[in-house]
Amino acid sequence: MNHINGIIAGLSFLGLLSASGYAEMDKLPMGGYTVLAALLLGVMLISVRSLVKHYYEGN
Repeated sequence: MNHINGIIAGLSFLGLLSASGYAEMDKLPMGGYTVLAALLLGVMLISVRSLVKHYYEGN
């Protein structure tokens, strides 16, 4: 489970970078970018929280 959370966090970060690139090129509307960025940040934060919890509790 620990590896899966790390992979999800990494993919969320890459997705956020990709969405930022599309927004910079004006291929993604700013409203869509805001929603997508909020979603990806939420997923990334949940995954990182799970990783940290797993690291400190050892579950």
